[in-house]
Amino acid sequence: MRGLSQEEMAKKVNVSTRTIWSYENDINNLRNASYNTISLIANALEIRTGQIFLGDNFGKTDFIIKNSKFPVRHNEVV
Repeated sequence: MRGLSQEEMAKKVNVSTRTIWSYENDINNLRNASYNTISLIANALEIRTGQIFLGDNFGKTDFIIKNSKFPVRHNEVV
């Protein structure tokens, strides 16, 4: 993952520095961002889009199932 300044990230994502600051300081702002914006952030950080919200647990269904608030049957696809 690349370390970028807020200014560098803002240029790559085509948003203001203040918007990047708001994403870093309130996850709800990031959750409300468009998919395109999330995709641009992921590309700038050289990570997969899902890693933005799930971090290193992206793609690990066992983690998602164990930490889910909803009951999941073992034979269901998550």
